Amino acid sequence: MDTKLTLAQKFAFAGLLLASMVLMTLFGAAGRARAAGTLYAAPVAAGSGDCSSWSNACTLQTALTGATSGDEIWVKAGVHKPGAARTNTFTLKSGVAVYGGFAGTESQLSDRNFANNATILSRY
Repeated sequence: MDTKLTLAQKFAFAGLLLASMVLMTLFGAAGRARAAGTLYAAPVAAGSGDCSSWSNACTLQTALTGATSGDEIWVKAGVHKPGAARTNTFTLKSGVAVYGGFAGTESQLSDRNFANNATILSRY
C-alpha cells in the first residue's frame, strides 16, 4: 500500500494545521470557562485589582461584571458606588451570590461580621 502524499495533499494538510493553530491561539484561552470561585471587592480597588484576593480586591462593579454563575463575591465594609454618575447602578447576575460584612482579612464566609462591618451600596 502506497502511503505517500501528493504535493497538493501536503499543502492542504499544512493549511489545516496552520488554521487550527491560529484558532487555538486566538480562542483557546478566551474560550475556556474558568472554575467558579470567590471574587473579592472593596470600595477602592487594591493591588492588581483582579478580584483574586483581599490584597488584590477589585471594585464591586468590576466583580459583578466579571462574575459567572456559581461565583461568590465577598464585599469589604465601606460605601460602594457603581460609578461616578448618579444614573449608574449595580446589576446583579443570576447564580452569583453577593455577601457583605467583611473586614477584608477573612478566609471563610463564616468569619465575616456584618454587624461590625457595614457594607453600603450607594448611588451618591
